[in-house]
Amino acid sequence: MDGTVLVPAGRAEELRPGEACVLRLEGREVALFNVDGNYLALDNRCLYDGGDLVKGMVRKEILTCPSRHCHYRLRTGERVGQPQRRLRSYPIELHDGSVWVSVPRKRLWTSLQQRLRGLVYVAG
Repeated sequence: MDGTVLVPAGRAEELRPGEACVLRLEGREVALFNVDGNYLALDNRCLYDGGDLVKGMVRKEILTCPSRHCHYRLRTGERVGQPQRRLRSYPIELHDGSVWVSVPRKRLWTSLQQRLRGLVYVAG
């Protein structure tokens, strides 16, 4: 087990070339793009200011953030001009006309921490 899970993202024909959508997968917000029939996925938030990348403009597999105009390579998530800064990109698989995204499993510990947040232990 490598810590990832393959999650269905929908039918391939539902996302036409040039379109994008936001998916919530395993607690993550993932932007899925169809660029000339190639499906590419990466984190949906800009590294600079948290801008909503799914609303950005794509040209030749370069995504431009709509708020601060940062540029990212869709295949790698790398910020153009700053290769050490990158968004997480997610592998895509196509099976029988469906798009599947490989994302890290949501960690049980994180889930437990969120559930226990706010609880107070009182010794009796």
